[in-house]
Amino acid sequence: SGAVDRARVVLQHGRDPATRMLAEEIIAGQRIEIEGMTRRLAVLRQQAGSGDAPEFPSLGGTRGR
Repeated sequence: SGAVDRARVVLQHGRDPATRMLAEEIIAGQRIEIEGMTRRLAVLRQQAGSGDAPEFPSLGGTRGR
């Protein structure tokens, strides 16, 4: 989320088109990763309450490709 925060500052104050485009790409990509992690944590919390053993998920993100 720190990268998203910094990228937003670039969009607010930056003037270089290439840097602004990179900031937009960072926001879009990190938003997907953050949403995936948030969903996975919710599942793990739910499983912890039910006594089920959590599984390691494939989040479908950009890492490891």
